[in-house]
Amino acid sequence: MDPERPEITSVLNELKTSQWTNLTK
Repeated sequence: MDPERPEITSVLNELKTSQWTNLTK
């Protein structure tokens, strides 16, 4: 994780959440 790019971390978190949501459907 790059502390200098919080935007990237946010996008990665959103992608992970989306994947989990798809798996739990």
